[in-house]
Order: sequence, then C-alpha cells, then structure tokens
Amino acid sequence: MTRQRALWAARPAFVDHDDRPPACASHDPEKWFPTREAGPTTREAIAICGTCPHERACRDWAYAQPISTLYGIWGGTTHADRKHDRKQ
Repeated sequence: MTRQRALWAARPAFVDHDDRPPACASHDPEKWFPTREAGPTTREAIAICGTCPHERACRDWAYAQPISTLYGIWGGTTHADRKHDRKQ
C-alpha cells in the first residue's frame, strides 16, 4: 500500500457518519496527492473539494493534524496552504 493510499484510508471518520458521500470517494485517491502542488491535477482536486458537502469539516480536520505528517489535498487546501496559514 502506498503512503498516499494509507493516508486516504485513514481519512476523517466524519464521512462515515453521514449519508452524503464525500465528493472525492468516486475518484482515484492519487489525485489528492499530486507530485506538483501547482499543477492541473491540484486544481482539479480542489475544484472537486468545492462540490463536497464535507469540505469544511475535512479542511478543519486537516488543520488539526500535525503539518509534518499530513500531505496532499484535504478540504480544498494543499500542504503548502496549510503550512503557510500556520505561519501567520
């Protein structure tokens, strides 16, 4: 199992307690772990997050995690976004 798939499998439990599936559920998990955070895959993943009923909760969850351990796009934010926001 890749690191990305392991992180994906551990995604927030709140999506399991809601009848509405997360928008990301019907997409390849690798989309949320792009090799370049500024590329088209990142923009596409963030756009998908924007349609998700769990976007805010997912983002809040991501910001609550240690920045050094949580990579990828969560709640419409990239690792760089979260790192930048924490510095301010």
